[in-house]
Amino acid sequence: MSSYPVDPSLSDNRLRLAIRFEWMVALGITLVVAWLDVNYAQHAGALWRDEANSFVMATYPSLKTTWGRMQFDSFPMLWYVVLRSWVRAGLGQTDTGLRAFGLLVNVGILAILWLNAWRMSRRPPVVALTLLGTTAAVMMFCGSLRGYGLGLALGLWMYGAVWQYVMRPTAVRWTIGAVAATLACHTLYYNCVFVAAACLAGATVAASHRRLRVAASVIVLGAVTAATLLIYVPTFRGSSEWRAIYVYSGGFRWLWFKFLEATTLGHPVMRPIWLIVALCAPLLGLLTWVRTRCDLASFAATSLIIGVAGNILFLHLLHYSMQPWYFLCLLAIVAAGADAVHCAVAVGRGYRVAGVALTALVLMVILVSPLYTWSTTRRTNLDEVARVVGESVTAGDYIILTDWTSGVTFQRYYHGAVAWQTLPPLPADAHDIHRSDLVFNLMRRADAIRAVLDSVAQTLRDGHRVFYIGHVPEPLPSEHPKEYLVRRLEQHDPPTPVALWRYELNYTLHELAGHRMRVPIDLKQPISSYEDVELDVFEAMAGSQQVSVPQRPSR
Repeated sequence: MSSYPVDPSLSDNRLRLAIRFEWMVALGITLVVAWLDVNYAQHAGALWRDEANSFVMATYPSLKTTWGRMQFDSFPMLWYVVLRSWVRAGLGQTDTGLRAFGLLVNVGILAILWLNAWRMSRRPPVVALTLLGTTAAVMMFCGSLRGYGLGLALGLWMYGAVWQYVMRPTAVRWTIGAVAATLACHTLYYNCVFVAAACLAGATVAASHRRLRVAASVIVLGAVTAATLLIYVPTFRGSSEWRAIYVYSGGFRWLWFKFLEATTLGHPVMRPIWLIVALCAPLLGLLTWVRTRCDLASFAATSLIIGVAGNILFLHLLHYSMQPWYFLCLLAIVAAGADAVHCAVAVGRGYRVAGVALTALVLMVILVSPLYTWSTTRRTNLDEVARVVGESVTAGDYIILTDWTSGVTFQRYYHGAVAWQTLPPLPADAHDIHRSDLVFNLMRRADAIRAVLDSVAQTLRDGHRVFYIGHVPEPLPSEHPKEYLVRRLEQHDPPTPVALWRYELNYTLHELAGHRMRVPIDLKQPISSYEDVELDVFEAMAGSQQVSVPQRPSR
């Protein structure tokens, strides 16, 4: 079985120059991407809600508690064990230490890309470095305190380990591949598709040489990994009912739109690049295999076809409202497979090698400026809002967050004594993680936010202030909530429960509050749109004690 395409002699001067240029470009991109990762770690700032959720999940007094609450986050158990170990080692006591963890993961991804390229072809990973390094989603979401980055790193390691076993099968290499696959899947659920793609591709290569025992052992490797995931069946069953609040039936068109969003965070130029690579790389791999019977070309093309199709099907069946980080595994498969195809194609006289390297260099030059801007982006401003609120509130005031998920961040950074609540209201001990089950139950109650509206009204009537954390509409709504709901129903556009809750709160403030003041929160750097909130303070208007709080409209 051949690992590498047969290369001509490097005595050709142009070929030597092309290879050297490729190495220089790959090393240069690696340094630039590493610098951007460092810059991001320095500027990301406080943990936003999903990161704070992971931190709490990982640092419960007992791992048994973590296991029992896994339905309230998005990752398998290994992610929490690794993060817990980092914190227990004294390295995660501050936000800075936790950002260092994300930086280590991002640098680890670069290292594994180089390791895989060396295993497969003794060539630099110029294609994978360019695709992943110029995509802002990889830098931001793999470098965050979430399991995506570690899962992607382990998935890439697994990809190279399976290839290495197929080329030179030994018991040790099978064990390494099985360990890598198991770790990858127990860090990130999406990696089950990555493992399936790598194992089926490896089995295809082995079967093409009639090495059926090797092919079967690779399939067994994948099956063993899949079997270990059965321990999470109770977790999925426990969340089966309330996960409906995240379902969005947008179909393949919605997936397409969100995939384009994930690839163009850095710059729109990456949209056609990713599409061309995803479509052309497997075709080029198949053509190369037909012409040369190169095993690497077969492995790469097969893994690309299965990996891309499997990810699309996985995300479609998930039926979630997609976010860019859901596509990180798909991006990793495309990048790893395309890089393998690039290395599998014969270098010839070096023109193609030089052309690909030059394209990579041009892309990095074009994208380094927008990528730098993304690297200076803060993940949240809610920590600063919590600080300002803590220093401004007085006894009798009331604090309300219009997004219940932001309560996780506020819980971490607010240290004041004045009462606060989210919309909808949750128990005081339920703000540490995302208690979607409680919110789902409240959605079925007609009086879900009555306590909040009563507290707002009482606070204003007593002459105190309401601190509003969210986004106040301009102007505040004046149409009664019942009339508003009827109108929306007649338009066949019913509001979601969360949207209706916010409308009721805003209407209450319109009726009771006389003065509103926006408190500036200027951190002098870009803020991620996922948690960029505003702070407004409402005071009572004269005679507000005679105005009643609107009753909850019935659907």
